[in-house]
Amino acid sequence: MTGAGRSERATQDRVIALLRDTLGYEFLGNWETRTGNRHIEAALMRANLERRGYNAAHISAALLELEKAAEVAGTTLYQANLRT
Repeated sequence: MTGAGRSERATQDRVIALLRDTLGYEFLGNWETRTGNRHIEAALMRANLERRGYNAAHISAALLELEKAAEVAGTTLYQANLRT
């Protein structure tokens, strides 16, 4: 791994620690090489929102909007992140 790669990994590890340890998120591991890996894991998002008390209509609408915002075809990564 190059120096830049190590630096990026260290930054990612710090962000993971913040989300997990401070904000209570569950870290599911590195899915970089996972078959069927997607930017948005709709089943996990739906289950999380259901546990938090959102109704099915709101969940479906939120997932639809998130999928539309995350569509990156024809845009830069920066533009896609802004939309999301």
